[in-house]
Amino acid sequence: MERKLLLAVDDSRHSRLAAQYASELFLDDHNVRFDLLNIQPAVSDFLLEEAKRKVSARRKLDLLVQENTAHSREILSQFAAHIKKEGIAEDRIKEHTMARDLGVGKDILDFATRSRADAIVLGRRGMSGLQDMIFGSVSNNVIQQSQIVPVWMVDGRPSPGRLLVPVDGSSSSLRAIDHLAFILAARKDVHLVLFHVQPKLRHFCPIDFDDDTATTLEDVVAAGDTHCIENFYGQARQRLAQAGIGEEQIEIKTRTGLNRVGSQIVKELGADEYGTLVLGRSGVNRSHFMGSVALQVVSKATGCAVWVVP
Repeated sequence: MERKLLLAVDDSRHSRLAAQYASELFLDDHNVRFDLLNIQPAVSDFLLEEAKRKVSARRKLDLLVQENTAHSREILSQFAAHIKKEGIAEDRIKEHTMARDLGVGKDILDFATRSRADAIVLGRRGMSGLQDMIFGSVSNNVIQQSQIVPVWMVDGRPSPGRLLVPVDGSSSSLRAIDHLAFILAARKDVHLVLFHVQPKLRHFCPIDFDDDTATTLEDVVAAGDTHCIENFYGQARQRLAQAGIGEEQIEIKTRTGLNRVGSQIVKELGADEYGTLVLGRSGVNRSHFMGSVALQVVSKATGCAVWVVP
């Protein structure tokens, strides 16, 4: 089955590394197509208004649009040459340039929806201080606003093949499994680690109870979580098997939630050689913005690709 990746690119190093990650991951999967998209720089509103009244301003506008288009096509040509050099056949690549309309992030999302992309691939920006917390405005906007298309944010030079998949038994986690199974169908060169952090009572209720009550409630929470996650694992294995991903490719790891769940995930990510992190984005009650765990993980996960699945 054909799958389509939308690589949103500019002339930055971040974009080149993201394109390299995607081309390495799908080098031998000839059913994966690459749409390269570059959004042109914004044109001044003042110049647009002047062009309606003055011929000279119209000429300047036409020249600027021509220059922006030529520069955009040159960027796309360079990226196409780069991934072809990596081994991606020319007939798997399409180049698209667009004038900026609603903003870079919104334009990327609109194009992804129209072209029925299966994932959006972006390079990560802003790697220090406050910027690290919001991980770049374009990447931030695309991840936060995407309601349908999964977004892959690539930082550094991650090695494809070993994937960390945090799961909590929710429908959001199951959607992440479904996306992974679809994208990596029949791949025998990938290894998945399903990572579950067992919740503690304080993750649900901040009230302090007496020791006996707290112990009883902790037991109830643990029993409920065990039942839920075992049922989830059964469904996840079934869906992965249907996609041709074998049991021998799947590992399960469990940790107790002594710290915040997001911190445990980030710690595990740094403790092993994972190249890719796959997680569901949705917050409580299908919030438009990311849930607190996903937000913490995405803001702190570095040196890897993070797949955020709506």
